[in-house]
Amino acid sequence: MQVDRNRVRNYLKQLDFESLFIEELGWDTVDTVSIPLNIDGKNYSVKAIAQKRSFVVYQCSPEGDSTMPDSTARRKIDRQVTLYTREHILIFTDPAAQEQVWQWVDKDSKPAKSRESRFFSAQVGNLFLQKLEALAIALEEEE
Repeated sequence: MQVDRNRVRNYLKQLDFESLFIEELGWDTVDTVSIPLNIDGKNYSVKAIAQKRSFVVYQCSPEGDSTMPDSTARRKIDRQVTLYTREHILIFTDPAAQEQVWQWVDKDSKPAKSRESRFFSAQVGNLFLQKLEALAIALEEEE
């Protein structure tokens, strides 16, 4: 499935992940679920964005003026989200909307391996866009 890279870039820069996944990548809507978390004394809001079968995409934002969680906090957040949905992607955003960390944990590998990709709003992000294109689902591919 071919995606419109300019639209994808705009969705990423606007943090419009719902439109990105549903309108551009062909994923399904999901019931809006918000999971409030407190990790190491900092509050985070984790919101369901889209789904494809039992795989869910979540956006995680720090509340207040907190910074982007570090890798240890991201792993802790992933463990909490896994209690709700085993297979998922977490998109971490910073309060200034300048940086995104996309995290997926391969829970089938032993030990589980965390894979992360970063996107900065100031970059063109062609390599990142290639990774996103792999997540696109064409209507013909649906059962």
